[in-house]
Order: sequence, then C-alpha cells, then structure tokens
Amino acid sequence: MYLYLVTAQQMHTAECGVYRTFGLELFEAADGALQRRGELSDVSVDAAFVCRLARDCTLEQVEPCHLLDVVADRLAEDARF
Repeated sequence: MYLYLVTAQQMHTAECGVYRTFGLELFEAADGALQRRGELSDVSVDAAFVCRLARDCTLEQVEPCHLLDVVADRLAEDARF
C-alpha cells in the first residue's frame, strides 16, 4: 500500500525570491512498517492543491512509476480553471 504525504519547503529563485512550495513524499507499507520510497518536491505553491493530490494518489494507489504523469495531468487540469 502506498501513502502520499505533503511536504513543505522554502525555495529561492532570482525571479521570485524566497517562496514556500509543497511537494509529495511517498511511503510504502511493507512488513508492518512504512518505508520511504521517494519525494517529488516543488509541485505547487498551492497547499490545498497538493493536499488533494496526496489524498487522491493515496486513495487511488497510484504506482510510483506513474506519479509524474498524474501530477502533470492534474497541474494541466488546474491551469484550465
């Protein structure tokens, strides 16, 4: 079973200066323990968006190999509104 959690970071760019961004951390339940499998940082500055994404990825049990595609699709959908 996969568990996606939200991470928060402070980033800095020359164009934007310092900003807070949110990403995903991936854990897998194995042998009765959670094992960290990876992280995708700087997904969005919208915490609510990343929280919904983490919830949906966990509920749908998104395989890690598909995570980048799922994130790209959701960002594209969000940009249309």
